[in-house]
Formats: sequence, C-alpha cells, structure tokens
Amino acid sequence: MEGMGKDLSVEVVVKEARDALADLAARDLTGLTDAEIEAHAVASAELLRLAEAAHVAAVARLDTSGAWAPSGARSAAHYVGWKGHLPLPRAKALQRCARRLRNLPATADAFAAGRLTIEHVRLLAHAQHKAPEAFAADEARLVELAASRLFSELETIIRYWIIRNDPDGVEADAASQHAERRVDCSETFEG
Repeated sequence: MEGMGKDLSVEVVVKEARDALADLAARDLTGLTDAEIEAHAVASAELLRLAEAAHVAAVARLDTSGAWAPSGARSAAHYVGWKGHLPLPRAKALQRCARRLRNLPATADAFAAGRLTIEHVRLLAHAQHKAPEAFAADEARLVELAASRLFSELETIIRYWIIRNDPDGVEADAASQHAERRVDCSETFEG
C-alpha cells in the first residue's frame, strides 16, 4: 500500500487497507522477539490513529453533506452509531472532533498525519475555546507538545496554558464550581 496515489478510488483504498489490516490482525505474534513486539505495538498505535483520522474525515463529510438525513437518523453521529455499530457516545465524539477540527488548522494537519488522537483534539479545542486569539498564536507549538508528550503531561500543560491566557475565565470557572458545590445528608437503611 506504500505510495498509494490519489488516483485510486476511496473504495479501492478502503478495500486494500481492510485486507492489509485483516492480514495483520490474523498474524501469529508469538514468534516475535521482545524488540519486535514493542515495535509492532507502537506501529499498531500509529495505524489506529491514522484509521481514526480517516474515520473522522468520513464523519466530517457525512455531517456537512447531510447524506445521513434520508435514513431517518437524527444526526450524522446517530447514523454512524447505527450503521457503524458504535456506541452513541463514541459516534458523537467522532462528530464533535470533526467539527472542532474545522477551526484548528495545525491540529487538523497533525491529526490527519496520525500524530494526534481524538482526545488530543478535544484538549486542544478546549484551549482554543478558552482563549481563541492566544491559541491561534500558540497552536503550532501546542500541537508539537501534544504530539511529543505523554497525554497526562499535555493535560497539565493545557491547564497552565489556560491559566496564563484566560485568568478571568479561570476565576469565573472556580467561582461557578464553588457556587454549585453542595452536601447531601440522608439517613441510611439502618439509621
């Protein structure tokens, strides 16, 4: 599949990718050395990210085309959940990711290249929502951090980035959380 051109139809590319992945999934990995299985696990993660990017691109096009509407589905996410046999929360996450990528060019490029996951996109989109102008200036740098750091590290980085770039929003969020706190006490079955 190396060097597949854009002259191949989507159907041909999907069939070849499906066949290659089915072959890979059927392989007996017990004969691999530790180094080989480590490399295979990492390469499989990359394939998963690329497949996820292709899936999100398909959901994005389905969402904007409205091709799902004649089926009677309530949304593109409902259609993908139904026809793709996915849990509805997962299908909705795919649709949200597709919509978020519309306003995140560097993030979209890295996602399409298989460098980021849907979870990375969610986190970066949250930062963009909190401080759009600062995010536009920092997106490329944040994408590089997202692609090179542990996800837990990125969560911390984004939290600090938001504090630095949206201090008033952070204060408002904290005040809202404080106002919404509550304690419930109730008698248990045994008193």
